[in-house]
Amino acid sequence: MQNVIQTQPCPACRPVRARTSEARPCPACGATQHRSTPVGGVVECALCGALHGTCTLGESYHLIPPVFSRREAQPDELRPYDLEIVGPDGIGRRHGWYDIETGAIAQIG
Repeated sequence: MQNVIQTQPCPACRPVRARTSEARPCPACGATQHRSTPVGGVVECALCGALHGTCTLGESYHLIPPVFSRREAQPDELRPYDLEIVGPDGIGRRHGWYDIETGAIAQIG
């Protein structure tokens, strides 16, 4: 008689489902409707205008330049951003608020 061993697949070896920003709800308001941006993997929320998704650091600079706004923007002129940054140092994050008129950062975090 032959011994039969039933095994479970190794959790580390299971195929990883690709994470796409299209499948994730907006981190700012929870909406699932969005518009595309010039950077693949990053979308703009159709409800609140937040930018969110995954990209490289260089690509994130095309959307939100690494400079602070010099003007005092009103709250209705600000939009949140939450970008997962993938690069040679691993995964990082850029998040905060940006001025929709200038495109510059109004607040980090």
